[in-house]
Amino acid sequence: MYALFYNRYMSEYLTRELLDWLLDGDVSIQYMVRRHLLMDNTETLKDLRGRIPGEGWGLEILERQCSDGDWGRAYYQPKWTSTHYTLLELMHLGIPPDTTGPRLAVKRTIDRLLGEDGGLYVTADGKTTDDCIGAMFLQTAVYFSTDSSTDTKSLERMADHLLSRMMPDGAWNCRSVRSVVVHSSVHTTISCLEAFRLFRERCPDYRQVQVEEAMESAEEFLLKHELCKSHRTGEVMDNRMLKISWPTRWYFDILRGLEYFADAGRTWDDRLEWSMNVLMSKRRRDGRWPVQNRHPGESHVQMEKTGGPSRWNTFRALKVIKAFKAAL
Repeated sequence: MYALFYNRYMSEYLTRELLDWLLDGDVSIQYMVRRHLLMDNTETLKDLRGRIPGEGWGLEILERQCSDGDWGRAYYQPKWTSTHYTLLELMHLGIPPDTTGPRLAVKRTIDRLLGEDGGLYVTADGKTTDDCIGAMFLQTAVYFSTDSSTDTKSLERMADHLLSRMMPDGAWNCRSVRSVVVHSSVHTTISCLEAFRLFRERCPDYRQVQVEEAMESAEEFLLKHELCKSHRTGEVMDNRMLKISWPTRWYFDILRGLEYFADAGRTWDDRLEWSMNVLMSKRRRDGRWPVQNRHPGESHVQMEKTGGPSRWNTFRALKVIKAFKAAL
């Protein structure tokens, strides 16, 4: 299997030494590498996924769930140990979707905080939604929900809400509920795109045309900005977007943008080239990518040391290269 992979994809990027290093990481890393890079679909892959809740980072995070079903002090407090970001973290680890703790937390959040309009009301007064938070929750709700009609209807309501919140320039900005804004945000937009990618897989026939059009317009919004450049000056909007991080939390960076286009199965667009070149420039001599930025705040577990080699970012970068190697 590995020989076939090397021959067909990118032996120049994934050496045996680098592969061994990746597969020496947490069980969640092993699972992701085998699933997305080696295209493994054997019993080994199933076994690895089944081990995530019972060892390593997955176990450590699950053990921090409170008796009331939440993590942290509330659904969105504090960053980054609240229920909201914990669910995202567990999803990114590839934990089985039927894992009891996160599945119950999603159901509890829907019962308590999801409005009839599909907005997620997480503020103290219960009157304000946030499109970025709503989009991130939709991702985890799709991932951890059951196939019941009740769960599906809740997902559809959330999708309806996000579709209704699109701005005239074809994307999203969560600040639009708090102030007058005339331009979408790459931070909010990437979360919405990630949410609709998962929603489309779960509910492919629901408002199919509208969902596809929304995704296409939001993707075009990012591409027009070459992922992170100002539409006014052509300069990078925020240099922090050039520093790849993990976990990304709500922040946009170039690897997160490139990873979306790879995961969505999009064909190469030349407007990705600048960001791809920046990403490739961060590859170290040993073939590894670093964690360049850690977003400040509490965390359940520090998976990797800032400034050091990152199995997560190396895996993610290789996944992007695998998707777009023909264009490199």
